[in-house]
Amino acid sequence: MDFIGALPPSLDDKSFALTVQDTFTKWPEVYTFSKAPGTGPTGEDVIEALMDTIARHGMIDETITDKGSHFVNEAMREVTAKLLIKHTTTSPMHPQANGLIERFNRTLKDWINPYLNKEQTNWDKVIPLALYAYRTTEHESTGFTPFKMLYGREAVHPSSTARLVARNAEPIDVKEAVELIKEGLQAVHKKARETMSKKKQQAAEREKDLPAPRQFQEGDRVRIYNDQVPKGLSRKLASPWRTVGIVQEKKGPVTYKVRVCGDQKARTINVDRLKRAPPPEDEEAPPPEDGIDVKESDLRRDRRQTVFNQGAFLSPGQESVLKEFVLQEDPVPTARMWRASEATFDPIAHDPSLRDVQPDQRFERGDRYEVEQVIGKRTHRGKVQYKLKWRWYPLSHATWEDEENLTCTELVQEYENSENVPDLDEHASLFPALYFVVRVRHVKELSREHTVKVTRLDKEGIQIQYLSEPTRTKRQKKESLVGRKQTIPLASFLRNYQWERESDDPTVSAPSGGTA
Repeated sequence: MDFIGALPPSLDDKSFALTVQDTFTKWPEVYTFSKAPGTGPTGEDVIEALMDTIARHGMIDETITDKGSHFVNEAMREVTAKLLIKHTTTSPMHPQANGLIERFNRTLKDWINPYLNKEQTNWDKVIPLALYAYRTTEHESTGFTPFKMLYGREAVHPSSTARLVARNAEPIDVKEAVELIKEGLQAVHKKARETMSKKKQQAAEREKDLPAPRQFQEGDRVRIYNDQVPKGLSRKLASPWRTVGIVQEKKGPVTYKVRVCGDQKARTINVDRLKRAPPPEDEEAPPPEDGIDVKESDLRRDRRQTVFNQGAFLSPGQESVLKEFVLQEDPVPTARMWRASEATFDPIAHDPSLRDVQPDQRFERGDRYEVEQVIGKRTHRGKVQYKLKWRWYPLSHATWEDEENLTCTELVQEYENSENVPDLDEHASLFPALYFVVRVRHVKELSREHTVKVTRLDKEGIQIQYLSEPTRTKRQKKESLVGRKQTIPLASFLRNYQWERESDDPTVSAPSGGTA
C-alpha cells in the first residue's frame, strides 16, 4: 500500500489516493479521500481501505508499507494483530523495497495524465478507466492479465464477440461452469508461478554480476544520503551527504541500524544511502602507502563504483593515476584527506557550540565550497566562463562560473598554462595520445563488439574511432559507424565497457574518410 498526494482538489473534493496491489495476481485497487487543506491521510483512512479490500477479496497474509504515520500507528497495529496480518515496513528513503506498488503508482500517473483537464480536477474520474486498462493488460512477470489471474477468464470488452455468443448460447450447467473456472484458474496460476520463478532466477543471475554492496562494522562513522533541504537553502548547492551517523548494528544483508549524530533514535537505512565518513579529529588515520591508499575491495564496494579491469590497455603507471583521477568522484579517505576535510568540511566532530543544533542545520553552518581544479573554459553569451571541480563533490557536480566572479586566480592561471604547453610524447606523459586498437563491448550489449582505435586519452575522457561495424547487430544499418569518433568520460568508460587489446601498433591506419 502507498499514498499518492497531495493532489489538486477534485470536483468531489478528493485530494489523496491510496493504492493497493496484490503481489501474486497484480490486481490493483485505488481509494480516494477528501482532506482539509494542510492535512494528510490518517490511520483511519488506511483501515477503512484495508477492510474494504478484505470484504471483497478475502483475508490477506501480509501488507508492505513505508513508515508514514498513517501506516504505523496504534490503531493499525491493533487491527493487524487481531486479524493476524503481518505488517512489514520498508527502510526510510528507500522506495525500492516496495517496488511493486511504486511502479504501479508511476504507471497510473502516466496513464491518467493525458486525460486530465486544464485544472487537473477530474483525476478521480479518470482513475477507474486507468484501472480497467491495467487489469486487462498482460503483466510481464506473470504472463497473464490481472483480470484472468483473479477470475480465471479474460474480461469481456464492449466490442467483444463473446457478448453476442453468450446471448445466443444454450444455458450451461452451473456445476460444469464452476469446474471449468476452477480448472482454468489452477492452470493459469501454475503457469504464472513458473513464469514468476523464471523471472526471479533471471534477476538473481543479473545480481551475481554486480559488485558486492558496501560493508560496515558496528561503530563505523558514515554519511547518510538525504536529499531533503532545509527551508531557505538551495537544493543544488546543498550536499545530499551532509548528515553524519554511527552504525549500531547490521539488520539485514543490505540494511543497517544507524544513529544520527545529535539524535538518540536509531533508524534502519539501506546501504545504498550510506558511505564511509572520516573519523573524528582525535582519531589518527593510518598513513597512506605509495600515494593514494586504495584497497581492491573498496573499488567494488557498490554498483555505482568504478570497476577496474586488469590487463587493460593502460600501463601500470597510467592505471594507477587513472584510478586516482576517477576516484575523485567518490574518494577513498586517506590520512591527508581526513586532516584537510575536518578543518573546513565537517565541524561536527570538534565544535562544542554546534552540539545542540539539529544535524542538518549544524552541517549547513560549517559547509564551505572550495574550488579544487579548473577543468574547462568557454565563452557563453559574450562572457568567459570556467568549469570548476568543487572539492568533496563528484565531477558530475562541476559548474560553469563567470570569470568575473572567480577568486581562484592561481588555479585559473594553472589551467591557462596547461592549455598552452605543447603536447607531450608517450614517454613524458601519463596520458599520451594512444593509438591502440581495441575491441570494446558495452555491459548492456555484450553481443555487440566494436573494433575501435583510441585516438585520445586524457582527463577529459577517452576518444575512440570506429574501425568496423558492430558484430551480431539486429538493427538495420541505416548509417555506417566506420570512421566516426566518440568521446566517453573516463569514469563512464571504465564503469560500463569491457575491452581487450587487439593491437598497439601505431602504424595501423584509420579507415578512409576518418583521421587519426
